Amino acid sequence: MVCAERPSTPGNSSNGSLRQLEELEVGQESLNNSLLALTSHFAQVQFRLRQIIQSESSDRDALLQGLEKFAFTGCQDLPSYEDVHESICSTFERRLAEQKAKHEELIFQLKFQLKDLEHYAKQSSEIKTNEQIRRHKLVLEQIRSYLKIDISDLYRLPTDELQDKVEEAVQDMLAPIRSKEQMLLQLTTQACQLS
Repeated sequence: MVCAERPSTPGNSSNGSLRQLEELEVGQESLNNSLLALTSHFAQVQFRLRQIIQSESSDRDALLQGLEKFAFTGCQDLPSYEDVHESICSTFERRLAEQKAKHEELIFQLKFQLKDLEHYAKQSSEIKTNEQIRRHKLVLEQIRSYLKIDISDLYRLPTDELQDKVEEAVQDMLAPIRSKEQMLLQLTTQACQLS
């Protein structure tokens, strides 16, 4: 009666229905075993009856007495309810332990995979971040060379001053281009007037 004596666990609201299910399973197993024993006993009675029918008349009396003795002794091989119950409970507990071991193994594997995934994500983000920083430095270096601006002190400036400084550098870079465009426009206009 190992199963029936198991204490109820807090979190298991269906403990009563579980116990009732176990009892039904025990009852079903007991009935199945009894049916098997009775079927076997009945088959033996049928076999002995055939022997009696096919035997010589001198042997029939001894065979009939053996059949009568066998028929009234009953089924000896029926297991007791306690044996069946204990067998089912031990099977249930073994399966429960196996399931628990499988669940623990699965949890371990999932934790391991999660750590791998976190490690991969961290490496990926570091690689992406390092790649982005490298590209940003490359772009800033190109801009600095075009604008001819000293960027060493730009990182310390407030945002407004930084925008003003970059705007001024862009205007300084574009000023010669604009003046050349204006000169070209004036020359084109003068050439058109002369012709």
